[in-house]
Amino acid sequence: MDRRPAPLADKGARLARNRRFRSLGIPYKACSRCFAVKALSAFNRHPRTADGRQSLCRTCTQAVIAARRTDPGYRAREREYAREYHAANTDKRREYAREYTAQGKSAASLRKRRVRLADRTPEQIAADRARLRPNGLKTCRKCREALPFAAFAENRTTGDGLHTDCRSCDTSAHRRACLAAHGAPESTACYLCGERNHADAHADHLIPVSLGEPLSVPSDHPANLRWTHALCNISRGNSLTTADQYRRLHPELFTC
Repeated sequence: MDRRPAPLADKGARLARNRRFRSLGIPYKACSRCFAVKALSAFNRHPRTADGRQSLCRTCTQAVIAARRTDPGYRAREREYAREYHAANTDKRREYAREYTAQGKSAASLRKRRVRLADRTPEQIAADRARLRPNGLKTCRKCREALPFAAFAENRTTGDGLHTDCRSCDTSAHRRACLAAHGAPESTACYLCGERNHADAHADHLIPVSLGEPLSVPSDHPANLRWTHALCNISRGNSLTTADQYRRLHPELFTC
């Protein structure tokens, strides 16, 4: 029977692998208990770690908690610590509760606004656009040119229903960054299907812009861009990059 330790059982190797994931903006990491490489969504959040996630995956965390619950000594120490903390920090806990409530109301208000904007009908979006842009033009954030509405892609969560950058700036910037980082598209394979790319390949975001910024790099950073077939890009939409697609790009990072 093979009893060799897992490659990621070594803490140094595991930390190096996780740093590599973060530097590439890939939302995966290795668990410190089972040593498996899993998506960040499999880890609970933690505000003081580099990637904002705990070192143990949820499955391992639940196993550790279950073991602690059967330990009478641990439960007694936990109750004693809670009594001491509550007695010594009554005012601090009340102030934190007030601030947390206020922040929650502000975040809820922003979420409600985005939902309200996204739920508008095409007629309502057109009416808001005419009210906000009565001259029929919008200024691109990058090139600063006043352009007609057709020069911008749609974005239902903005007031006028349009992206802040025009299509030309958005596309050309992506292609320049992808060309400088990964070379001509003809020399690469589509990361979605694995077939050879053509000259008219798209520069696609591994983590879609609509889903927010990646872990450690901006959305338009070369680490978050790859060449892909136009049809593959359109078919994918804004779905998350799968583990198989990341494995095609970085096979060395997914060996456990």
